[in-house]
Amino acid sequence: MTTTAFPGRGSYLSNGGTAGSAYTRVGQLRKFGPLGGKATFDDITNLDSPTIFMEYLKTLADGSNFAFDGVLNSADPTFQALFTNLQAAGSAALNYWQVTLTDGSTIIFQAYVEAVDFRVEYNKALAFNGNLKIVGAVNATWI
Repeated sequence: MTTTAFPGRGSYLSNGGTAGSAYTRVGQLRKFGPLGGKATFDDITNLDSPTIFMEYLKTLADGSNFAFDGVLNSADPTFQALFTNLQAAGSAALNYWQVTLTDGSTIIFQAYVEAVDFRVEYNKALAFNGNLKIVGAVNATWI
């Protein structure tokens, strides 16, 4: 079987605002991706459990975080929008986000901007990074 692979270059993260009807690419990202979701469980093992194995009930799912890292251009409105969103409250802060991969696959989710930081080092380009806090289901269209 031949290995199929695609470069990350050309993939992008876009913000769709509160409606998710039009998306704007976040500029100059170097890398991004989910930090992995997780589920919580309740131990429902009882005296009537049929085996010696513990029984669990899946109770909640957490979409976790989505991290991003980029080269800072403080004049870029998409970078400025991250800071604006971080300071927004309530439903105004919950935005749609879309990931488009180089193979054409898309992933859409809703998230809050959880953190935005920038770094200054004397021998490096100005850089920024942050996290989105995913809320609800993640919908993927795999190509």
